[in-house]
Amino acid sequence: MNLENWKEAFPQMPEEMRAMVEREVARQLDMDGSERAEKKGGRSAGKTSCRKLAVFGLAATMVLGLTAAAGTKVYQIYNEQVADYAVKTGVKTEGTSTDAIPDVDIRIGYLPEGLFQCDVCGETKYHFEDTVQNDPHVGGVSLMEWVMDTEGDLEGIIEKSVVERRKMTIGGHDAVYLQKQKIDSGCIGYNRIIYIMYPEVQRILQIYVGDDMPEDDMMKMAESIELVPNGQVLQEGDYYSWNDYAGDPQTETENYDFKAMADREEMANLHAVGEEIAVPLYADTPEEEFVPTEDIRIKVTDVQVADDLSLLEDSEYVEERWKNAVGPDGKLSPDTVQYMKKGDGIETLDEVVRTEEKAQKLVYVTLEYTNTGAEELKNILFFHSMMAIAKQGDEFILYDQMRRQEDGDWDEMVNTGVASLGEMYYYDVRGGERQNNYISSLKPGETVTVHIANIVHEDELPYLYLNLLGTGYEFSEKDLEVGYVDIRQ
Repeated sequence: MNLENWKEAFPQMPEEMRAMVEREVARQLDMDGSERAEKKGGRSAGKTSCRKLAVFGLAATMVLGLTAAAGTKVYQIYNEQVADYAVKTGVKTEGTSTDAIPDVDIRIGYLPEGLFQCDVCGETKYHFEDTVQNDPHVGGVSLMEWVMDTEGDLEGIIEKSVVERRKMTIGGHDAVYLQKQKIDSGCIGYNRIIYIMYPEVQRILQIYVGDDMPEDDMMKMAESIELVPNGQVLQEGDYYSWNDYAGDPQTETENYDFKAMADREEMANLHAVGEEIAVPLYADTPEEEFVPTEDIRIKVTDVQVADDLSLLEDSEYVEERWKNAVGPDGKLSPDTVQYMKKGDGIETLDEVVRTEEKAQKLVYVTLEYTNTGAEELKNILFFHSMMAIAKQGDEFILYDQMRRQEDGDWDEMVNTGVASLGEMYYYDVRGGERQNNYISSLKPGETVTVHIANIVHEDELPYLYLNLLGTGYEFSEKDLEVGYVDIRQ
């Protein structure tokens, strides 16, 4: 995840355009789409999947009372224990200047065997090609640099759920190793963070470390990192400072109203299988690239459920982790679900209160896309998601929220299997620059068939609805306006 996405990257765009672009950036580059949904409310008390756990979160604990000098510049990074599992970290600087902050190149002298630079995530993300999730955005390491550009006592950040911290020197620079609590989910997470201070170039390097990175390799790689001036000077507005990091993200979701329920009127626009639906999408027209169009009609023509992957046949787009979820009998293995009571990360940690085995099922949906307009459309972006929605009196509620209310002893479900609602994990029509979720072309009157699939828990089948916009796991205004497709089984 590029933390510059915390900033308003698309301030002049309409809200729906911005949401769509953010979604596509999340999918194609290096921020996980589920993390974007989580930051906007997401499934704050629901099922946690591998992709959700792949997000890095808001990090930061630094070294204890270290001071470093570069010429007349003095840098001191302090850390205060504020509770059992919470620490506050800040930076003090003297003699710092914003007039000539050098631009730097990050050079890495050692890469562990099998670790490669991600070709779709940006130059500072590295992953193992044989990751069990077969996803370059997951695991390995991700590096970010923060500029120390102001004097005085800079912003501090309180970091929660810290279970281990080690002061150390890495490559001749003061550093700290931080480990947060991790609930075993069968996924690759990022509960380890390394901070290295480079006072000679006014930088703090932040390294997120995946669970698949052995500690010896992690340290050897960190030791080999150099921040080398490239002869250029940073201009104001072209970089992100420690204050950007410490000042913004902690409050981003504080006032967000997560919409877990919808009333009967809001849910009045439901659709049945076989119904043709007008859905606003984005596409390239002969006159303009990537613009909204109202000329696309979508029809769900078929929904099938299986306890194996046979419906996907020999598709090249089946994720390895799905294949690994098939047992010796050829069926999808059960998922062990952990029910977790969330701690505050300050005085208490998260706790697994009970576990349960759930059967996993493949849900395979066939859709038809038709161009009803008068001109050819190209690079049509599609993005669907599956939601589990229950009826509760006169209202509709997300199924996991209803379960949580009924049980009362847990806040979040953590999977160890591959079952996941939300964004589609399988689709068989690919296009665009990166050969992902685009229909390459639709001529006037032409129809293209797309198959999508997710693996879900068997108990969710009677509550399934298809979100044709896939904007997040909640009742958004745009989704309700278009309406969900009833695919309950």
